[in-house]
Amino acid sequence: MVRACRDLLSLCQAESLISADVAVVTKIDLSAAVEFSWETAYSSIQAVRPGMPVLRVSAKTGEGMDEYLEFLVARLIELRQGAAV
Repeated sequence: MVRACRDLLSLCQAESLISADVAVVTKIDLSAAVEFSWETAYSSIQAVRPGMPVLRVSAKTGEGMDEYLEFLVARLIELRQGAAV
């Protein structure tokens, strides 16, 4: 648990989180095995970037994949519309 929190803190301090459009927490299927707290992760990300969309994804179980793909499609459409202007 301590390592997971330390890793998350490093992530939250990263420049990439500050400029990102979304945070994607992967391998969510392993959360119980590594004592990862989704609530703590979400709160930490929101502390750095209030209102940032945060997606939980597991490629192994498929959890969150539909939401992730919907986000990517919407973002692609948004970018294409902006480029057409």
